[in-house]
Amino acid sequence: RKKKLVHIYEESFLLNNDDAAYVHGDMLKMTRAKFRSKLDEHEERTNLKSGLLLIIITLCCSRASPASETEREEAEEWYEDAIRKSKEFILEAEKDHKVFVVQEFLNKDWVLDIIKRELPDARIVTIGGHIHEDRKRAYVFQRAEGVPELFMEEVRNRIDAYGRKSVAEALEDIGVAVPPFTRVAQGCWTKKERRDQKKGRDPRRERVTTICKNNLVMQYYKSAKATRPFREERLEPEAVLHLRSPGGDYKYVFPKFELITRKRAILGMGVSLIIGSAVRAAFERYFEPDLELREGGSVSGR
Repeated sequence: RKKKLVHIYEESFLLNNDDAAYVHGDMLKMTRAKFRSKLDEHEERTNLKSGLLLIIITLCCSRASPASETEREEAEEWYEDAIRKSKEFILEAEKDHKVFVVQEFLNKDWVLDIIKRELPDARIVTIGGHIHEDRKRAYVFQRAEGVPELFMEEVRNRIDAYGRKSVAEALEDIGVAVPPFTRVAQGCWTKKERRDQKKGRDPRRERVTTICKNNLVMQYYKSAKATRPFREERLEPEAVLHLRSPGGDYKYVFPKFELITRKRAILGMGVSLIIGSAVRAAFERYFEPDLELREGGSVSGR
């Protein structure tokens, strides 16, 4: 018997998603028939009775990211193919489910133009940034009238509840020293010469830049007028996760023996916990009046 191959992110996924299955593959290469087989496996594994299916798709950065070297024309073609493929799967799922869709995209005009063209029935809401992260994103909702408004309300409520704590204060809460004149730079400026050309952000006054696979770098300056840091230090993944956690109603945990490079990669792919929490809370409020997921229950929205 062959030993089961474990994908590098599977352990982390399973640890943070109770009773969920981890499937690794290329969505663009998956056929409609293959998607149907995966959906049927999900039905059998979960013994799902409600006929309700929420599909969450994230196409936020990828080819549209400033860190990507993809040409604009190629990036547009990739987005169009990805959205059309997701539409194909949604139509397949709708044969025997009531389907709701949430997608996350980078908030760029040309990306939004593609969404409006390919998903004319979608409701788009945009966010200028998360609590500690300057993460400009568009959230696209389909087949769930009223949920986008509930989602935005949940996000605002969580921001208000957290208060006006700065990045520096959040880091100091967990024992990370933030001396005067400290800056926080994006870790994806991997070459020191490039970071030297552009100071990081003031953690007492600004959000950090979008967190990428190399996370964040602390830059220590001797004065406000200094043009070069005298020391740099990459933030530990646990500290970056702490910045991503406010506003969430659940915790994300790393596997006990996870590699530090993998932790950074997970953080680079992920989003702030406030977003997942707000999506879940919005749908719970949407269905609260009349949804029963027990066997024999009903499924209906507002």
